Amino acid sequence: MDFLCKVAGRKGDTSFNRTSLWALVLLLWPWILFSETLDHGGVPSVGNQSILRELEASDFQTDPSARFKLAAIYCNQENWDGLRDLIKALKKEVYFQDISHYFNGRLLLSENRIGSARRAFEAALKKRPEAMTGLLPHIYFYKAYCLKKLNQIERSRASFQKALDNGFKAENASELIKLAEFLNYFRQPNETIALIHQYPESVLKENHALSAVLGRAYQMQNLHYMAIQSFTQSLDTHAEQFLTLTLRANSYRQVDDLESALADIQKADELLPGQADQQFIHGLILFQMGRLEAAFSQLKKAEHAYKTDESFLVLYASLSEAIGKDATALSTIEDYFKLDFSPPNKTAILINLTLNPSLNKDLHFDPYYSDVRFFRLYMQDRLSLKEVLSTSSDASITYFLAQAEKRKNKEPQYRELLVETLRRSSEKSPEHLFALWQLNQIEK
Repeated sequence: MDFLCKVAGRKGDTSFNRTSLWALVLLLWPWILFSETLDHGGVPSVGNQSILRELEASDFQTDPSARFKLAAIYCNQENWDGLRDLIKALKKEVYFQDISHYFNGRLLLSENRIGSARRAFEAALKKRPEAMTGLLPHIYFYKAYCLKKLNQIERSRASFQKALDNGFKAENASELIKLAEFLNYFRQPNETIALIHQYPESVLKENHALSAVLGRAYQMQNLHYMAIQSFTQSLDTHAEQFLTLTLRANSYRQVDDLESALADIQKADELLPGQADQQFIHGLILFQMGRLEAAFSQLKKAEHAYKTDESFLVLYASLSEAIGKDATALSTIEDYFKLDFSPPNKTAILINLTLNPSLNKDLHFDPYYSDVRFFRLYMQDRLSLKEVLSTSSDASITYFLAQAEKRKNKEPQYRELLVETLRRSSEKSPEHLFALWQLNQIEK
């Protein structure tokens, strides 16, 4: 008690000013950061280990501050058993009860008791003296982390911003990873990249999760070759990461290295089967390879998870129609229009008009695309094929004209329109892949 009273300026007085004690905490807080230094890959030095042993041997009666220092170090080193005993002692000390909420929150978080941890961090915020800000960045940061885990995203965003506003700095590799993940999650990949590049390469090499987060930031910036490099660095350190394999597969897909993409997504599916994101990406890879029936099978597995996703619904409906799964195409496109996307997708309209001839008198979609109007008039036999082709150079029009001719059993015209679609479209476009697949089916 004498030590604390001296700091508070009132020796021998047990009713010392609590704000003075928090001033002590502010003085001590930067000092404890030695316990795990990012510059050395998160490994405490021999000297730091010696100080830790000295603290563990301290007489807490004559130096109560040693207990606080030790608790902070145990947090950084994730020594939760050691922290648990210290928290019990901190709660018994009137002048450390406020601080104990923070350490208790960290302990509860380590036990995955997210709701209880959030309440502990909120108690720490509520009970702290308003003038003191030493622990605030970390309290707000871990509160934000809990709220994100609880899917309270806007509250998490607000708490995370308060952590940054109060000067939050990552003290160890674990916090650096969490911070980078937050920045990615809140769509700030440039900040993630700048943050991670402040640290030496050794930190990335020794923390595979950090390399994966950096890869994701590059991917969000469409820097796919750099993303692949970071994902590979992560996987070289720890190979069995289904999510990192899935992300690398998607970047390989984006740069058209489809064999590598397929190998990665198959390995990811072996590690953790049945994940909708993997099934979607798997379907996209197979689609780009021209393996349309296999792509359909993968997308069908992911259908339940993407029932409100515009891009998925249009691709799934158009792929279903292309390979003759009209019932699936029709139900999917009906689901699409129930969601009332604005403006409606052109391909979705053309699928709808092709599969629902009764809609061809409906003028509802005419204002959106002029060539859709011409297609509708053709379906009513009010315009000739030649007239429609002369009004539009779009490959989607020739493709769906081909689908209309196929349904009329006019094979020569159907084939000619598929060939015209190939001429009008780029090799990797959906219309090109669909037309090529259907021409191959004709040849069989």
